[in-house]
Amino acid sequence: MHGMIFSELENYAEAKYGRGTWNALLRKVNLDNRIYLAVQDYPDSEIISLVMAASSMNALPVSAVLEDFGQFIVPSLMRMYGHLLRPEWRAIDAIEHTEGTVHAVVRVQRPGAKPPRLTTQRVSPSEVLLVYTSSRKMCGLAIGIGMGLGQHFGEKIVANQTMCMHRGATRCEILFRNVG
Repeated sequence: MHGMIFSELENYAEAKYGRGTWNALLRKVNLDNRIYLAVQDYPDSEIISLVMAASSMNALPVSAVLEDFGQFIVPSLMRMYGHLLRPEWRAIDAIEHTEGTVHAVVRVQRPGAKPPRLTTQRVSPSEVLLVYTSSRKMCGLAIGIGMGLGQHFGEKIVANQTMCMHRGATRCEILFRNVG
């Protein structure tokens, strides 16, 4: 997992749950004094452990933590990758084209990087079906990012997950719809 995600998870934990939360999470998963650099990659197991620890520490489902975290990181993602989006795009367009823009650039800039594979189908002008496949099974993060893109563009985006790897499917399918 890209170090930037760990850095943002630290920012999220401290902003959402208070000062000292990040170090408490690290201790909880036996990663005391671990430092994550945004320019390096780290084992997927560490991000999964940290998210699960945040979930249990705050009595929230893992999916809720991931969705909230996804919304939280959108401003940072837009600072890093917003220049890749066309000026006329809105939230649904950004979701539709993430694989061909942001993920394509990530894979070129960071050989060996493994962002999730996304395929999309534009269902209507206000809807896009996102198919998410990743061994990390962090589809909640994708949902949160989609909702956060809606906030960024001043739109209300709703997500309906019709298939999920956590329920035995081979992929996750999320229908994003702009409702205003």
